[in-house]
Amino acid sequence: MKLSSEGHGHSETGKEDHVHHERAAAVEEMGVLDEFADIETSKVLRKVDWRLLPVLSFLYLLAFLDRSNLGNAKVAGLADDLALTGPQYNLSATVFFIPYCLFEIPANVALKVLRPSRWIGCLVVAWGTVGSRFRPRNNTG
Repeated sequence: MKLSSEGHGHSETGKEDHVHHERAAAVEEMGVLDEFADIETSKVLRKVDWRLLPVLSFLYLLAFLDRSNLGNAKVAGLADDLALTGPQYNLSATVFFIPYCLFEIPANVALKVLRPSRWIGCLVVAWGTVGSRFRPRNNTG
């Protein structure tokens, strides 16, 4: 007489045989299940692609426009309005570019750790704090 894992003391030979046959049937059906899983996976991925790619493409366009704004501002007369010389304007552009490169990877890691709603909230508070600390300046010196 075999003891069950629960310790009830009754024979489970019939139950074990039934479980063994169910597992064998499941293994035989795996080929069929794999085929259905592949079809379902492709359907889900296609649906995700059609819903996410347009939004992500639009966001990529906005990010590109944001990165090119500094160059467009110079062409529109920003350097003249602020009385910046060539090296001063280049330094101001570098001040924005270096932190962007340095903080891009840690920001993506933080986004994986935190929920997006919390991460965006932290960014808004941090940006507001940094922005409020700047005072209007007449020159760069």
